[in-house]
Amino acid sequence: MRSRSTQTEAQSAAYAPDNGGKPVGKGELAFNVRDYGAKGDSATDETAAVQAAMNAIKVAGGGVLWFPNGEYVIHGNVILCDNVSITGAKGAVIRKTTGSINYAVFVGLAGANLGYGGGVKNVSLTGLTFRGNLGAGVSISAMTLHRASDVYVSNCRFLETSQNGHVFDPLGCDNIFIERSEFRGVKLVTNRSYVEAIQLDSSVKYGFGAHDSLKAGEVFDGTATRNVTVRACTFGSITVGGIKYLAQPPLGSHSWVEGNYYTNIVFEDNDVSEVQETTADSYPGILHFVAAKQVYIRNNRIDGSGISNHFVRTISHATGTLLADINLDAPELKPIPAYTPTSDLYVEGNEVRNCTGVQVIYMYGISGKSLTNVNIKNNTLINCQVGMGSNYIAHFAFVDGPVIAGNQSRGCGGGFVFLNNCNTSSVSNNTSDKNGWYAVTTGGTNQGIEIVNNTFKAQAQQIVLSGCTNPVVLGNRVELTVGKSAIVISGTPAIPGVVSVQGNTVSCTTTSTEGGIGIAAGYTKGIVLGNIALGYPSASSQAATVNAANNIFV
Repeated sequence: MRSRSTQTEAQSAAYAPDNGGKPVGKGELAFNVRDYGAKGDSATDETAAVQAAMNAIKVAGGGVLWFPNGEYVIHGNVILCDNVSITGAKGAVIRKTTGSINYAVFVGLAGANLGYGGGVKNVSLTGLTFRGNLGAGVSISAMTLHRASDVYVSNCRFLETSQNGHVFDPLGCDNIFIERSEFRGVKLVTNRSYVEAIQLDSSVKYGFGAHDSLKAGEVFDGTATRNVTVRACTFGSITVGGIKYLAQPPLGSHSWVEGNYYTNIVFEDNDVSEVQETTADSYPGILHFVAAKQVYIRNNRIDGSGISNHFVRTISHATGTLLADINLDAPELKPIPAYTPTSDLYVEGNEVRNCTGVQVIYMYGISGKSLTNVNIKNNTLINCQVGMGSNYIAHFAFVDGPVIAGNQSRGCGGGFVFLNNCNTSSVSNNTSDKNGWYAVTTGGTNQGIEIVNNTFKAQAQQIVLSGCTNPVVLGNRVELTVGKSAIVISGTPAIPGVVSVQGNTVSCTTTSTEGGIGIAAGYTKGIVLGNIALGYPSASSQAATVNAANNIFV
C-alpha cells in the first residue's frame, strides 16, 4: 500500500475539499491550552482547562486551539464553538484513561436551532492523536456533532479508540470532510458489527452520544447527515501488549428516520484491512448503508485478510423511526408510510482481496421497494472465498436496473453474480476465473436481463437464467470444468417474452453428454444464432420452437 503522507503541512492547510469543507482559523489568534491551566502530564483531567481555552476562542469570534507536546487527559465533554481550528504539535496526544459515558472529547451542540447548519460551523481538526485503552475497556470518541456544518479533519491518528462506539458521530450534519487520517483498533464487547469509525446518523435523541445534561438541552428534528467525504485514510489493526485489536468498519449507517436519507456520501482512495465484522445482526459489512442516496465508493484498496465477509452491503428497510418518535430514548421501529428505497449507488474501481464467508457485494431491496440505479463497475476481486450454495461475489435482490460491468474476479470461490427479483439487469464485459459455482444465475422473477461480452473461465457451473423474461445472452466466452451445458435458459417466464442467445463461444474441458446451450420448452419465441460450442455433441435440450441457425458444435 502506498504512503499517504505525500502533502506538506502547508499544502494540507491550504487544501480546499471539493464538497465545501475547509480548514479554518489559519492566521488567526492561537489559544494555547497550557495558558488556560492544562498540564499535558498524562494524569491531570484537562477538561476544564481546554473548555476555558475554547470559551476564549468563542469570545474572540474564532481562532486556533493549540495543544503543545504532551498527553492531555480529557474525561469530560468539551463544547465546541464556531470557527475553531483544533491542532497541535506532532507529539500532542489526547486520551481518556477511564471508561465514561463522556467518551466523546469534543461535542457540537445545536440546541433549538433546527435544520442543517443549526449547530457549530467551520470546525477543523488536524495533526492530533487520540488514544483510548482497549485493554482497560476505555473508549475515546473524537467528536459527537449535532447539526454541525463545514467540518474538516486531516492528518490525525485515532488509536484504540472504540469499544462498541464511534470515532465520529455526526447527527444531522452537513459537509463533513475527513482525509489522510489513520484509524486503528476496536474491541467488541457485544456481538454487533455496527460500530463504524464514522457513523452516519440522524438528529435523534437516542443517537446523541454525550452526557445526559447536554442531551437535555437539544431539540431533535430527524435530519440525516449529508455531504460526507472520507478520502485517503487508513483503517487497520493495532497490536498493544501482545493483543491485536482489529479495525472498525470505516463508514456506515444502521438507522434512519421517516422521510430522511443520507445523501452524497463519498468513500474513496482509502486503505482498509482486517476489519472486525460479525454476521450477528442486520448490518454487517466493511461499508454498510441503509436509507442512503448518492453513495460513491471509488478506488479503495480493501483486504479482508480472511476475516471480513462483505465489502459493501446496502439494504432497504420498510421500518424505521417515525418523526413523532425522534425525541424518545428508545423508540420502537415502525413501518414507514411513505418509504423511498435506497438509490444511486456507485461502487467503482476498487481492489478487494481476501474477503471470505458470504457475499462480497450485497445489494438488497424489498418487494415493491427495489433499489434503483446500482452500478458495480471496474472493480478487481482477488481470492475472495465466499463458498458454495447461495454465496456469490455479487448478490442482488429486488434491484431495478443494476449494472455490473468491467469487473475482474481472480481466484475467487463461490459464484460470480446472482440476480434475484431484479429488472433490466446488465452484466457486461466482466472476467472471472476459477469460480466454484455459477457464473451468473437468477432466482425469483427477473425481467429484461442482458449478459453481454463476459469471459468466464474454468467455471464449475454455468450461466443459468431461470424463468427470466426477455433474456439476452450475447458474445460471451464460457469455459466449464464440468460436463454440463454452458448456457441454460430454463423454466417458464412469468411474462411471455423472447429469448436471444447469439455469438457466444462455450467450451467444456471434460466429456459432456449435454448440449452446449440449453433452452427450455417454456420459451416459445427467440433465436439461437452464431454460437460456437467446443467439446459438446450437439445443441440438445433446445426447444424446437426457438429458431436456431448457424451454430457450430465441435
